[in-house]
Amino acid sequence: MRRLAHRLLAAALLTATAATATGLATPVAPAAEASTASAVPTPGAGWFLTVVEHGPRNAYGELEARRQRLELVSPAGERTGIYSRDLGPHGKGAFILTDWSADGRTALLVANPGLRSQHALVVDVGTRIVRNVALGEKVASAQLGGDGSLLLTGYGTGDEPGAPLWRLPRDGQRTRLPARVDGPVLPSPDDLLLVTGTASPKGHALRVLGRNGELQKRIGTDHHCTPVRWWDTSVVEVQCARRSTLTLSLVDLGTGAVTELTRPQGRGSVDLGDLDAREVSSGLYLQASGPCGYLFLGKRQDDGTVTKVRVPHAVGNVLLVGAQDDRLVIEHAASCDGAAPRAVLAGFDPATHEELPIVTLGEHAGFGRVLPYGERPASSY
Repeated sequence: MRRLAHRLLAAALLTATAATATGLATPVAPAAEASTASAVPTPGAGWFLTVVEHGPRNAYGELEARRQRLELVSPAGERTGIYSRDLGPHGKGAFILTDWSADGRTALLVANPGLRSQHALVVDVGTRIVRNVALGEKVASAQLGGDGSLLLTGYGTGDEPGAPLWRLPRDGQRTRLPARVDGPVLPSPDDLLLVTGTASPKGHALRVLGRNGELQKRIGTDHHCTPVRWWDTSVVEVQCARRSTLTLSLVDLGTGAVTELTRPQGRGSVDLGDLDAREVSSGLYLQASGPCGYLFLGKRQDDGTVTKVRVPHAVGNVLLVGAQDDRLVIEHAASCDGAAPRAVLAGFDPATHEELPIVTLGEHAGFGRVLPYGERPASSY
């Protein structure tokens, strides 16, 4: 079960870094190319931070990135370049976007992730100043920790349940925290709390930790659950491993109440696991996963079943990025069949099926991870 959960999470993260694709009914001109010479605007609600990759496509339609740009995207689709770098052979030096502070001022990139040469790039979004931070050995993920520090998650060794946590201050050696984890860690917007599951896949609880890893609260769950994101100021969306699949629930950290959002759909359903959910006036919509790592947009019906939402002209995966008013924010992405049309980030009304593009990239460009303003993502452990 743990392997399936990690496989589905990995599929979501890998797809989120793939080139996106769509075929809109009305042709749309690409947004102006991001500029790194202009002043950096102050982001707010409706803004996004993303990595845009540029390069040729191989025989399978996959983008082979030669250059990466960290960009701010306004609600109107205006793009401002924050940081960029050319990549070496085989993508050497490539980075991933792992965190964005709730106030929009700081971004965290990890370069050469998973390799011995991996290191963090702490980016001041307003000034474009980049601080290079050595992560040390055995680091699986890195997040912003507040006060210029980083929160690091290690790898499990098998000697004891879970994986270690460290705090790496701006000036100093990393400090081991008392808690161990078996999955993602979700910081609070003010960096004073950490939400995580238990240290063992057999544990059925959500834990609230202080910023230095001390246990503050333990909330029982019926299954092994890990955090996805903050649903509101006191409620956390969690993924739970149930019957060899992933379902979603909400956990109120104040009352301890656990509310089921989705349930196992059974062998006959195309929905093999749910990764995220967004609610608008027309209903609850899901980032659902199917065979071969295929990701699609689903809707939870009143009886708890999940149906696939038709997105006009979608070719591959449809990624659920966020929600604004009555619209979902989606991204069209390449799937396992190798389709690689134009990359587009768009607003989508699931009630009318109307899609309005926010950003349209060029033929030889694709999106990496896209983070909405104000949302702290859980770690990608």
